[in-house]
Amino acid sequence: MTIEIYKDVTGYEGLYKVSNLGNVKGLKRKNILSIAISQNGYSRVGLWKNGIPKMAFLARELAKARIETDKYFVRCKECEGIGYMYMYFESKGYLTVNMIAAELGISHIKLNKLLCGWGVQYKQTDCYFLYHQYRDKGYTIHRPYPYLDSQGNTKTSQHMYWTEKGKKFIVELYNKKLAA
Repeated sequence: MTIEIYKDVTGYEGLYKVSNLGNVKGLKRKNILSIAISQNGYSRVGLWKNGIPKMAFLARELAKARIETDKYFVRCKECEGIGYMYMYFESKGYLTVNMIAAELGISHIKLNKLLCGWGVQYKQTDCYFLYHQYRDKGYTIHRPYPYLDSQGNTKTSQHMYWTEKGKKFIVELYNKKLAA
C-alpha cells in the first residue's frame, strides 16, 4: 500500500497541497481538486489566490514541490530552475511518433527525419526500424495494422510504436542535440 505524502504547492502555501499520488488538496475546503486534461494531454488543476484563478500543470507543481512519484512520467518543460522532470504514466500502451512530436512541439515528419539523421532509425518499405544498437533496449515495438488496398481487399502492414522508455530516450536525445 502506497502512503500518500502531501507538500505545499509553491506560491500557494497554506492554500493547496500536492501529493505523490498526483492529488491536489484545497486546504480551505479540505477537498481533493478535479484534474483536467489539456488538449495536449497534460494534467491541469485550477488554483485560486486572492480571487485570481490560475490553471496549473500538475507535473510542474509536483516538480516544484520536489515530489517524486512513480505514477507519472510527464515532461515538465516549464519548471523554472528545475530543468526537466520525468514522471511515469502507469500505461501499458504504446505511443506513435506523432504523440511524442506533439509534446516536443514539432511535426512527426520532422521528428522522423531527425531520428533518421541521428542514426537512430531508418525507413524500409514504408515502415521505420531502429538501427541494431537501439533494437534490444525496449524502445519500440512493431504491430500489424489492417488496411484496404485499392481493390477493397484487406491487407496488413507493420507500424513501429514507441514505449514510455523509448519516449524518454527521444526526449533526452532531442534536448541533448538542441543544447549542442
